Amino acid sequence: MKTRIFTLLFFTFSASNLFAQAPTSKEIVNLKNGRVKIDTSFIYKLPFVKGTKRRVIQAAYSKLSHKGEIALDFNVKIGTTICAARAGIVVASFGLSNIGGLKDEYLDDGNHVIIEHNNGSQAMYWHLQYKGALVNVGDTIVAGQVIG
Repeated sequence: MKTRIFTLLFFTFSASNLFAQAPTSKEIVNLKNGRVKIDTSFIYKLPFVKGTKRRVIQAAYSKLSHKGEIALDFNVKIGTTICAARAGIVVASFGLSNIGGLKDEYLDDGNHVIIEHNNGSQAMYWHLQYKGALVNVGDTIVAGQVIG
């Protein structure tokens, strides 16, 4: 079975989010003891058709390739429908590359969609297939809308 990794990157630029990087041991203790409450207004849906399940193969802040990044990699079949995890405006969309690989020389060839949310944070959807970006810069997106 052919599979392809789909990466969903969340970069939060808003000061209202609790952690812009991995929480420290002290922050974790404060959370457990109820001294700090997480702002739950920044909820993201899974970026797939409702009711489907996908395996996470790399989590946020992992040492493999997500150092310092709030990012998730999902193992999905090529052609899997990708949906917006949150509402916003498309600020970047590229889907015309049919080349790629793990080397740095391919970084500029990644098919992707980037959506900016009303609080200034962005969700970045990478590793889309050739002609897989289905939205354009300036489009208004609702959570759950097909984008790739």
